Amino acid sequence: MDGMYDIKASVTKATEADVKLTGDWPVSWLQAPGSTGSTEILRKIIPGEVFEIFGGETQRLEIHHAGNPLNLKVGDDVVVRCE
Repeated sequence: MDGMYDIKASVTKATEADVKLTGDWPVSWLQAPGSTGSTEILRKIIPGEVFEIFGGETQRLEIHHAGNPLNLKVGDDVVVRCE
């Protein structure tokens, strides 16, 4: 695998047990052989905060993330670590 990436994603569904995140996911992460495809929600993005967009090839997808440790709500923007 090429490494890990931090990207911006938006919460499109949120329950106590899980969330769905829509974002522009790195293609190299999506296609990496042997990748666990794991994601970790690092933090909420503060309104007005500028987050550097990943500069490589991406694919817009909605991805399921087990757990909701930050009590996220639909519409929240978050930083997600892709490993």
